Amino acid sequence: MDGNGKNNAINGNGGADGFPRAGKSALRTFLSLFFFTAAIGTAILLLFVYVALPAIVSRICDFIDDNFARELYGSTLIPDDGAPAFGQTPAPEAPALPRDCYSYALSQNPDVAGRIRIEGAGIYYLVLQAHDNEKYLKTGYSGEASDRGAIFLDHRCDTRPEAFHGHYIIYGHNARDGTMFHNLTKYKDGGFFYANRKIGFDTLYEDYEWEIFSVYVTDIGFDFIRTDFSDGGDWLSFLREVQRKSMYETDTVLRPDDVVLTLCTCTNESDDTRLVLHARLAA
Repeated sequence: MDGNGKNNAINGNGGADGFPRAGKSALRTFLSLFFFTAAIGTAILLLFVYVALPAIVSRICDFIDDNFARELYGSTLIPDDGAPAFGQTPAPEAPALPRDCYSYALSQNPDVAGRIRIEGAGIYYLVLQAHDNEKYLKTGYSGEASDRGAIFLDHRCDTRPEAFHGHYIIYGHNARDGTMFHNLTKYKDGGFFYANRKIGFDTLYEDYEWEIFSVYVTDIGFDFIRTDFSDGGDWLSFLREVQRKSMYETDTVLRPDDVVLTLCTCTNESDDTRLVLHARLAA
């Protein structure tokens, strides 16, 4: 290369390595765009894998479990002659056995304790019961993990006919997709409350009708899930207290021998508030 060529390469038309400066600039721009695009793509992929994909899988699992729950509920609606499950016949004075209509449901999940039906709210579910109140917060009807959990009865409650008295508490999540106990929130409307006070909670042994007499929102500092009372007077005092807390008045006259059902769900307003309904066993 002659002197003029060297001067052109160094001073105006090219770099010290002989490549044109415009070409090097274009290469740097290309590489910058490439790595920027790769970084954005990687971030989107990670977001999908660690955030979106688990949420999608969770919703699919919840959908499958909800269909399974509805199948189990439907299986208990077969005509029932009051016979115990599995062809067993209790001897006189023997403890009652589950009715035959619950045979299939119990074969799928032995924690089935009954069913709840609230026609106006579209709530039709089997009620499960474990040895604690934690299991079905995050476990579905199929026994698999589920963010929506299941509708479940307090582990302290005894549904056997010979022990059927006092306080029964049922819990369920306020699922944002409208399932579980979400529609209990409709009872905050006075018109809905008065038009839908009759509900059903059936055990493995008997069908029962209940009448709602109180609905309110409370913080968890109020012990609305008490099950131990010193005597009938203590129980009646508790019942009158929860009746006074109601958003709407009823003509229900409470008695110390009443059997009461409590339904509880979260409000989604804060972690420490609950929507609570109380219903008395109909005569």
